[in-house]
Amino acid sequence: KISHYDEGVVEDINWRATQIRTRTGLTLIIPNSIVAEQDIINFSAKDNLWLRPTIYVDPRHPPEMIRKILDSALLSVEGILTEPAPFSLYVGINDWAASYWMYVCIEDYSKKYRILQSLWNNAWAALSRAGIQAAIRKMEVYTFIGSQERKWVPITELPETFES
Repeated sequence: KISHYDEGVVEDINWRATQIRTRTGLTLIIPNSIVAEQDIINFSAKDNLWLRPTIYVDPRHPPEMIRKILDSALLSVEGILTEPAPFSLYVGINDWAASYWMYVCIEDYSKKYRILQSLWNNAWAALSRAGIQAAIRKMEVYTFIGSQERKWVPITELPETFES
C-alpha cells in the first residue's frame, strides 16, 4: 500500500515507475518520484498480520457478555489464526452505541476480505442467536414551515394548505 493508492501486489519496479496489480485486477502505475515521498506498507514482510474491525452494539448489554459472544464467534472463522488467539475489546460508549474492536491475526493478507466477510457473518449470527442486534445510528430530522419564527408544530396542527 503506497499512500492513498489502492493496495495490491508489486509486479514491476523500474527506473521510472512502480507497477502494482490491485485487488480488482487493475494495473496501477505510480511514478517513482511520487513513491519515494510516500508512506509504504509492506503486508508481505511479516508472517502474520492483525486486523481490527469495529462492531457497534446496543449499549444496554453487559460488555463481558458481548465480548464472550464475539470471542466465541471469532474462533470459528476460517483463515484466522488460533495462535495468537483472536479477542475482542470493549472500547466504550459513544452517543449512539457501545463499540467493540475484534482483533484477529491472519497469515495470508490476500484473503483479508474473504476472512472479514466470514468474521462479520459469524459475529452477526452469534449476536442474533443471543437476541442482540448490532446498533444502527439513528437520526431525527425536523422540518419547519415558513421563514418566520421557527417552532415545532405537531403533525395534527399543520395548516390545511400544507401538502405532503
